[in-house]
Amino acid sequence: MEVRNTDIEVYKAAIECLGRMHLHTLDDVLETNEIVIVDASVLISSADVNKPERDTSLEEKREYYFHMYRSAKLFRDAFLSSPRLCTIPEVCREYWTDETDNGGQKKKGVVRAGNSGNRDLMKLRRAMRKRDSERKRLVETIYGEGRILSVDRLHPDYIYIKNRFGRILHRNGLSHVDKNLFYSAVLLSQSGFETALLSNDKHIEESWSKLFREERGIPGKFNFYFRDTFNGFRLAY
Repeated sequence: MEVRNTDIEVYKAAIECLGRMHLHTLDDVLETNEIVIVDASVLISSADVNKPERDTSLEEKREYYFHMYRSAKLFRDAFLSSPRLCTIPEVCREYWTDETDNGGQKKKGVVRAGNSGNRDLMKLRRAMRKRDSERKRLVETIYGEGRILSVDRLHPDYIYIKNRFGRILHRNGLSHVDKNLFYSAVLLSQSGFETALLSNDKHIEESWSKLFREERGIPGKFNFYFRDTFNGFRLAY
């Protein structure tokens, strides 16, 4: 039977659709991979939650910060229970400074509506404090449990991977932190570990897909999961 290019494209589309339909929990991901690496975006929230703007209602802002609190708690519990979960130091710094300016001070203008006596505003501030407290506990847990991935960046394999994929990742708009995550995951995968990278950053997903399908391929077993919902991770194909 002759297989046409259109048949292959339809098959690929069907596989992608099934991947979106079947979401894995964080526990599922940890059970099926030897090493699971997380980026800052996946610690903050899932793709189905929008970051509030200045004109967003106080109630919606409160829900967002409560979601961030729950997200931090989800991952803190996972870091405590599974030795497979890890990240790199740059991710912790990026995660901790997500809501701050370059000087480490809280960004101004996030909470501007209403006045200090407003009940909704007080609820929002409580949610923000709760979020901040849980984020701090998460970062402390990552370091306290020793879940910081230590990769020798002078190792010949690491330098080879960086030279091989660096230009492509740069063209796809990946930040310095994202590229280091990618290099670390590929190095572990190439070393024989079944490795997973968790994110909800479209640039990282597109880079993984491009390298996996169109370029020279990714060595070893390297899975990418996109965080679609609070505890729903879609395996990319």
